[in-house]
Formats: sequence, C-alpha cells, structure tokens
Amino acid sequence: MVHPPYDPFGFRPPGPPPPYPYPFSQRPQPNRPSFVDQFRKGDGTWDYEKIINHGGQIMSIVNQARPLMKQMGPLLSLFKR
Repeated sequence: MVHPPYDPFGFRPPGPPPPYPYPFSQRPQPNRPSFVDQFRKGDGTWDYEKIINHGGQIMSIVNQARPLMKQMGPLLSLFKR
C-alpha cells in the first residue's frame, strides 16, 4: 500500500469511509432508564405521589429564583445592547 506524503495540515485525500458495524442512526443504545422511568413503580404503573412531590420541588425552586431574576434584570439588560 502506498501512503500519501505527510501533510502537516492534516489533509487526507477522499477515500472510503471507515467501517462501522452499524449505520450512525441505528447504533444500539445502552440500556439506561429514561427520564419518565423514575416516575414509575416497580410494576410499571405511574407513581403519582412522586410526580406531585417533584412538581412541588420544581415550583419551590422557581419561587426562590424569581426574586433573583428580578434583581438581575437591569444587569442582564446591559448585555442585551
């Protein structure tokens, strides 16, 4: 096999793509739970208590962050210009 001369800029002449066992869109994904799986019970039914608790935590975070965002509004408007 004849190798092309060394190119310090990394240029490679076009050639066949590297062999992959699967096309890019069909690669097997690792078996990890999805986001909504944390809201399911062991038998596969929805855990409504956990959903409501998480919703309450999200609202608590929003309520805590709202005054901070109001105070930072003038500062953020300086970067908008």
